[in-house]
Amino acid sequence: MLNFIFQITGARNQKTNAVYVSQEEALKLLPADETCIILEVDEKVAAYPDSQALRPHVIHAGDVAEDVVLTYCGLSNLGIAYTSKLAGKSLDLHPMTQMENNLVMYDTNTMEPVQQLWGTTESRMECQCGLSNVERMKEWPTYRLALADYCKAWPG
Repeated sequence: MLNFIFQITGARNQKTNAVYVSQEEALKLLPADETCIILEVDEKVAAYPDSQALRPHVIHAGDVAEDVVLTYCGLSNLGIAYTSKLAGKSLDLHPMTQMENNLVMYDTNTMEPVQQLWGTTESRMECQCGLSNVERMKEWPTYRLALADYCKAWPG
């Protein structure tokens, strides 16, 4: 089953209570050229419209994979999906701020800042140069397509 996320615009965090609608319903609610972030994990796929991902910034992608979150920075229009775990421990990510074209979240379990671009906590980030030995959350590929193009590519 293909899902399409539709966020209630006034709500701040939709990680666990997002409303998903069919492609047909999405095309009634949003313009066909609405840009979406497409997430595909193990042949499950969902589209997250920029206008709906902008407000919560962190969306639990449980419709695609249980431990995956989609993070979205409105300053850079960057959507990155991660398995929200580090060192075998689950992270409960919430938006904190956006600065220098980067979404900064925090883990409510440790209250530690987490950089969207690097996918790791501040204590694990030795420098902001993407060192390969720094432990990061597992990243999942995302695509950007217009709503109509998503519906053509993954009909249903």
